Amino acid sequence: MKVVFQTETYAPYAGRVCKPRAYMKDDRGLLSLNGEWGFRWSETDPSCGLDPTQPAPCPPSAMEEKIDVPSHWVLRGNGQWGAPCYTNILFPFPVCPPYPPQDNPTGDYRRSFELPQSWDLKNGRVRLRFEGAESMLRVWVNSQWIGMATGSRLAHEFDITDCLHPGNNEVLVRVTQYSSGSYLEDQDQWWLPGIFRDVELRYLHCGDIEDLWVKSDYDPNSRQGSCTIEATLCETSPESCPDSVEFEVRIDEGETQTIDLVRDGNGRYVSTRLDCGTVEPWCAQTPKLYEIKVRPKINPSASRSLRIGFTRVEIVSGQLQANGEPLKLNGVNRHEIRADEGRVFDETWARQDLALMKSLGVNAIRTSHYPPHPRLLELADEIGLWVMLEGDIETHGFEGTGDWESNPSSDPRWREAFVDRTIRAFERDKNHPSIFCWSLGNESGTGGNLAAAAQSVKARAGEKILLHYEGDHALEYTDIYSRMYPTLEEVRAVLDTTDPHAPVAIEGHPASRVSAQVRARIRAVPYLMCEYLHAMGTGPGGAQEYAELMAHPRHAGGFVWEWRDHALWQQTDSGKRLAYGGDFGEAVHDGSFVCDGLVSAESRIYAGTYAWARAMAPQAPALTTGPVVDEDRAQQLRATAKRIEDIRVDKGRDSFFVLNDTGGLLRVGDMEVKPATFSVFRAPTDNDRGRGPVDYWGLSDGQEGKLGAGLNEHGTSHAQRWKQAGLHLLTSRVQALEELEGGTVRVDERWAPPSVLFGLEAETTYSPLILEDEDGVRRGVRVRTCLRPEGPWPERIPRLGVRLELPGIGWEAEWLGEYDIAYPDMPGGHPHSYGKAKVTDLWERSVRPQEAGHRPSVEMLRLALSAPEAEVCRGLDLVAVGQLGWSVCEWNERELDAADHWEDLPKSKRTYLWLDAIHSGVGSRSCGPDVRPQYAAQIQPCVIEYLLLPFLSEKED
Repeated sequence: MKVVFQTETYAPYAGRVCKPRAYMKDDRGLLSLNGEWGFRWSETDPSCGLDPTQPAPCPPSAMEEKIDVPSHWVLRGNGQWGAPCYTNILFPFPVCPPYPPQDNPTGDYRRSFELPQSWDLKNGRVRLRFEGAESMLRVWVNSQWIGMATGSRLAHEFDITDCLHPGNNEVLVRVTQYSSGSYLEDQDQWWLPGIFRDVELRYLHCGDIEDLWVKSDYDPNSRQGSCTIEATLCETSPESCPDSVEFEVRIDEGETQTIDLVRDGNGRYVSTRLDCGTVEPWCAQTPKLYEIKVRPKINPSASRSLRIGFTRVEIVSGQLQANGEPLKLNGVNRHEIRADEGRVFDETWARQDLALMKSLGVNAIRTSHYPPHPRLLELADEIGLWVMLEGDIETHGFEGTGDWESNPSSDPRWREAFVDRTIRAFERDKNHPSIFCWSLGNESGTGGNLAAAAQSVKARAGEKILLHYEGDHALEYTDIYSRMYPTLEEVRAVLDTTDPHAPVAIEGHPASRVSAQVRARIRAVPYLMCEYLHAMGTGPGGAQEYAELMAHPRHAGGFVWEWRDHALWQQTDSGKRLAYGGDFGEAVHDGSFVCDGLVSAESRIYAGTYAWARAMAPQAPALTTGPVVDEDRAQQLRATAKRIEDIRVDKGRDSFFVLNDTGGLLRVGDMEVKPATFSVFRAPTDNDRGRGPVDYWGLSDGQEGKLGAGLNEHGTSHAQRWKQAGLHLLTSRVQALEELEGGTVRVDERWAPPSVLFGLEAETTYSPLILEDEDGVRRGVRVRTCLRPEGPWPERIPRLGVRLELPGIGWEAEWLGEYDIAYPDMPGGHPHSYGKAKVTDLWERSVRPQEAGHRPSVEMLRLALSAPEAEVCRGLDLVAVGQLGWSVCEWNERELDAADHWEDLPKSKRTYLWLDAIHSGVGSRSCGPDVRPQYAAQIQPCVIEYLLLPFLSEKED
């Protein structure tokens, strides 16, 4: 006996799968099957070994468990049905295409439905439509095998008419987590199996419009609109179809026109060009929509309605234009993700999500890396967002070291799947005016299957359709030259036509290997950054420089990676937290790389996002209202700072400040403190941990290398370099302590890490201060430290400053200076402002703890602490002498660095205050270029000087 355990298949679908058609909401009959289904989960596919393209016996219908549809089963069942898994590039199963893994979690779904009595099965068709299911679905209706389909983020309809009977009917669906299709869906996101989009029954009567495409156009010179109408009718057989059909067409409240649609060789009825008169064009700024109604004249009850926009997107003299004007895309990459429900669509939430984008000046989205829920595109039409609609294709796990071994993109056996996915995406969404461009997919190398997909959609839509695919570096089958994470020099090189044959990419990048002729062609088409400024953790830095380059006529703009963190809510023994790769026990994962958004999983806008918006869209609504300034309080702080005086004391110095035997500050006035330490380390940001090849370690401004390549090799992160140098382990040795006249004390120290021959010579003077006001006399200290580096320091450091430790937690702050969290290459927007906040709100919380609270300037800082039962508030005033940055947090650098989540941090009993003379930029090396050399911190002599005065005051009501 021979048992076959795997059957080779590359087929994207089988059985009664219908041709793809446009998403429309007005089919003659519609019955939603969303809701509660019976459910059965198996650790592996019970039908493993059977050819999924062939009819198979219906699985048992008895199911004890229940699940809601749409949903992901790994986000249900309290973990008994598996767990989410995140990978960026790696496949989480053995790579043996086209076979799925033998251990293939599988969910069986069952529900019954009552067939509506009005559905005439003899004179109509019933379609079972799935908007999305990961990864492969197989369908039975009334125990009859219907078919299978792959393409998780694509719509599939099955004609089930002949399997139905009046009354109660049953549908059973088997969904496997992995399939041959999984090799085309390696899309830098959570693997989340299940039926996660809508399931519906759709009824069409014979003669109804089954598919409709209104191809609208706008002439910017005459301001006239026009359209061509293409319709497919639901018919019982091709022989019964006439050669032409009269249709009635009406746009908004205009006159009804009667036109002839002639049947073409593909069974579609097509009109000639229809003039629509003067219209207002659709664009992101003014998203004007018109309702068009179309119906066959002989069948008035078969009316269809669409909302369309008149727009023309084209390439003119190498420039991307919309309606005759340059089109500049201030875009974001948008995955479909919600922290609680994964990729399950919620319209209210999605509308809020897009509105948040618009508030930040975003005018475009790239649907990375698949078509979104169809309703999202209707919202984009309505709200006004240009859309790059991306196909459901990514084979990134085959890249290896760049050789793309066994890549499906160049394997003819996968061609049908590539073409099907491309056409299926196009047909569903072809009516949306917001779609300016169609992207074939993402990070799949290149090859004949992508070219075939491009040819298929060009043949279907016409040569005017604009195609994008970043991996087509030679522009063999697409229309726009696109790059990911280019250096500034690469952008300038592509836009510079002085030498059309000059290099366009740094050495080692695939785009650097194109011919001279191709480089000339590249410089004659629009330039687009489909991903740039990797927004992971604190950052991104460098937005302003990229914004300045977008002024070039051929620069069409770009899409920041990415819009939202993908963290998922997870219930742990200690409570609820936002989780990332590895938190669910995955053996293979890519950690927190899934959290790289401009906004958090909870829709909180990060400081780096505001900096990006200020560079790209300074008039964005979110920027038009700055911080609320309490001018009275601001003036009080300034007045306090001006009244502080130096004083000489021969006796009683201890009432001003107290030092320990080694010169450490123990008390200021009547406030106990801990001795200050010097800090050259910061809790590494995600960008500090990055290992990308565009590494500027040790380079000075102007030495970034050819086309900005830097060191041009994947390697050691800055965080590793800093730790290898021991910058997080500074300790001190007191060299001298001297009491001077007037109560001043001078302390000489050497600070250095272990095992190295470099350090800091620090000379600190402590001098008494006094402030007399209506509340009495306040005593404090002036601290002035001269820092002089000696020995061979690392070529870059994260910061240079002093760290003070204050007792207790729960402090509140008022300050004059920069209001925003900011870094040298991520500037704030309010450098001379007033702020007031709790200390816990002054440190930004991305999913992983890291450096995230620096403000580059402070004139005066007031920190106050009061216990709930206390009648008085104690506090500390700090006045900066010269330029000092500051930050405050309840954990120090090493504690933040050691924690994978905020929940991992120990319970704190103290508060840390940093005063920085130097602080490094942040860049975007988590995936993009490093901090530019002019924003990188280098060790150098400096002076840190500040005044400290404690206070006691009655609580404010």
